[in-house]
Amino acid sequence: MKIVAAVLAAGLSRRLGRPKQLLDWHGIPLVRHSTQIMCDAGVDRVGVIIGHSAAHVRMALTGLTVDLTMNPDFADGQGSSVACAARWAIEQEADALVIGLCDQPLIRAAHVQQIVAAWSLSQPAVLVPRVLEQPTNPVVWSRPLLGELSGLMGEQGGRLLFQRGIATPTWYDMHAPELLEDIDSEDDYQRLCTK
Repeated sequence: MKIVAAVLAAGLSRRLGRPKQLLDWHGIPLVRHSTQIMCDAGVDRVGVIIGHSAAHVRMALTGLTVDLTMNPDFADGQGSSVACAARWAIEQEADALVIGLCDQPLIRAAHVQQIVAAWSLSQPAVLVPRVLEQPTNPVVWSRPLLGELSGLMGEQGGRLLFQRGIATPTWYDMHAPELLEDIDSEDDYQRLCTK
């Protein structure tokens, strides 16, 4: 079985006002931290979807064994990056795709391993981790849904498939409140830097 992971790192970071991918996170760029977590989780292959500030993001990832996929439509929103990730996973002939976010700095490799292990038990169409009744990331998508994901556009990501009745999430409840922390604003960044 082949399980791959993609880190979405193409966005414009409009609310933050500067590329969150390149924020300093304890001495390294945030995108490198997020990508290293996925590499450490032991999946078969890691890809990074890039777009905004692509040249700087490439430099930030120098030396990591990962695939970089350019999203030419990154300004359209997260859906276009999810679609790029799905197309990359299809090319990899993956059985499952873990989609992670660049701006979830407190995630650890053990979280990813736990979520992948939960998916592996019954291999649902899509497994969504949930903390305190709130859906979070990373989400695991099975091969049969990758084609649907590859057609996404605009702001909405994989949840659009739930809204359209194409997929029903299998929830995986975790006690990991750190997975609810992400960086959307300068206040978020300053607060999380102290954790």
